[in-house]
Formats: sequence, C-alpha cells, structure tokens
Amino acid sequence: MLRAILIIVALIILVLIGMTATGWLTWFQTPNGQTTSLNPKVNDLEVGTTTANVQVPNVGTTTKQVDVPVVTVDNQQ
Repeated sequence: MLRAILIIVALIILVLIGMTATGWLTWFQTPNGQTTSLNPKVNDLEVGTTTANVQVPNVGTTTKQVDVPVVTVDNQQ
C-alpha cells in the first residue's frame, strides 16, 4: 500500500515538472520577493471544431466539408 502511494506521489511530481518545463504551468514569486509562497499560473486551453474540406474515401474520393478538431492555447504572459 505504501509503495502505491509513493508511486502516485512520484508521478504527480513528474507531471508537475513536465508541465513547468513545457510552459503549461508557470510559477511566479510574490510581489514582496518571498520564494516560500509561489502562485501557479496555468494557461487557458480551448478545444473545439472548425469546418475544413477533407477528402473522404468513397468508391472514389470526393471532397466533403466536415468538422475537424481545433486546439488553441492562450498564453497569458
């Protein structure tokens, strides 16, 4: 049981390190310069669809208009 908890904690730490390294999660110091209390800032992420012309295989190929996924990231820096 203890081993499972340690593995979960290690995975959470690795995810936080990865998010910080890729810029998905940034840490800022407080205005008075203390490093003990850091406030995380997470970028906004939007997922949706947009219309695009895509070749769809049929007996032959025809171009149809379909909704394709779109991901946008609002970098608030």
